[in-house]
Amino acid sequence: MPKQKTLEEAYCDCEAEGYISSLEIIDVKKIESIITLAQTIYDTAQDVKKNLDSKSPRWSVVYTLHYDAVREVVDALIRFDKKKIANHQCLFAFLCKAHPELDLNWDFFEKIRNSRQ
Repeated sequence: MPKQKTLEEAYCDCEAEGYISSLEIIDVKKIESIITLAQTIYDTAQDVKKNLDSKSPRWSVVYTLHYDAVREVVDALIRFDKKKIANHQCLFAFLCKAHPELDLNWDFFEKIRNSRQ
């Protein structure tokens, strides 16, 4: 397994590779659409997990759906910064770097990102 990048390393790589793009406007309708999708994904995860046996392999689907819901919410949030991010690692790196006031844990995002693969 490759060494995990620090927040600084990931963010610098994302910028260097061009994975962080600027948007011209804040498209509120698009953001609302993304939030609606995130809620639908979350609701689907809740439905799937009902009555699941603790040893069911379907728990990986529930995990992935929850991850995807989080990722969509983050995508919506960073669109308020007029940014579009091309991959998951860069999405979370941008969020952590651009919003230190949220006191987010980069290692947590890397853990959930890598766990769903």
